[in-house]
Amino acid sequence: MTSSTHDFSSKHLLIFGDSIAHGNENNLKSFATMAADKLSLPYTNYARGGATITSIPEFENDLHIHIEKALSEGAKADYIVFNGMTNDIVGSRNAPLGEITEGYNNEFDESTFCGGFESICKKFKTNWLGAKVLYVRPHNMKSREADKQIAFGDKALEICRKWSIPYVDLYTEGGLNTHIEEMNNAYTINQDGTHPNTEGYELFYVNPVVARLTGL
Repeated sequence: MTSSTHDFSSKHLLIFGDSIAHGNENNLKSFATMAADKLSLPYTNYARGGATITSIPEFENDLHIHIEKALSEGAKADYIVFNGMTNDIVGSRNAPLGEITEGYNNEFDESTFCGGFESICKKFKTNWLGAKVLYVRPHNMKSREADKQIAFGDKALEICRKWSIPYVDLYTEGGLNTHIEEMNNAYTINQDGTHPNTEGYELFYVNPVVARLTGL
């Protein structure tokens, strides 16, 4: 039982996303697993390092594939936490941004970021009906182009609002900005600007996610 008076022990969380949610650079401790542990919330982590929102067949590592795996395993969810965007805007992927559709029953173009993100939102909403979904926008990274972090991140939040999905915006108000050398050196693994270390997760990721989950 947490100080929030919520008892999460009989609930189950599914986690989807990239290395920041998987924790593969941090001994499998990520913001999502650390938040779940803090809440005594059982979880299954389907996130994988290098994963994208956009479906890129040659890489075979995106949230659509991971969602299908979860469904094939009959995974149950009371809560879903996901992240993603960081690998879509890296040079080797360079995913197109795409457009947000007007309706909810469209054919979403998963080869674009917006189409992929909308498709993911619909899959969460329809396959785990009633589950409480939370998107986590990552911190401000020195390792990615600033204009792409803004453009793709802002579209992600716009899509969340369309699909009535709550979010935590760590880029805008999370506090961690790895353009600042001292922060980068103290709070990211190998000072790479991308992957928070345990202290970085604890200081800048875990508490906002816990607060949002307990308020859903």
